[in-house]
Amino acid sequence: MRILVVDDHKAHAEGLAELLSIRGYAAWYVADAETALADLDKLHVDVILSDVNLSGMSGYELCRRVRATPKFDHVAFIFHTASEDISGKLHGGDAFLTYPIGIGDLTTVITGCVARRTPERMLDTVCLFAGAA
Repeated sequence: MRILVVDDHKAHAEGLAELLSIRGYAAWYVADAETALADLDKLHVDVILSDVNLSGMSGYELCRRVRATPKFDHVAFIFHTASEDISGKLHGGDAFLTYPIGIGDLTTVITGCVARRTPERMLDTVCLFAGAA
């Protein structure tokens, strides 16, 4: 699974991408929404994990633009922020997370969001569990 972390706090974005990589995801980060949009076509991402408060274009506007592009319908969009304001749930994201969140909980949310966006992945997961029984 390929995850793009969008956060203008480099240390945070870098650390999050590294933790996700350790968990087996292909993860990298960009510092702003404009770069995320420019890179989206060539990176073939499954998940965008975006801060709400970015310099320049906000995470909400990034989500709106991703959702307005049909070829990105499969991309799960997860907001992450330190803000307690949950109005972000109204902006088209698949999940809205506030810090702190453990990496185990984050990966569970990622898996669930991707499964909801791509039904064939849900079937693969069900078959995997059935085969393990």
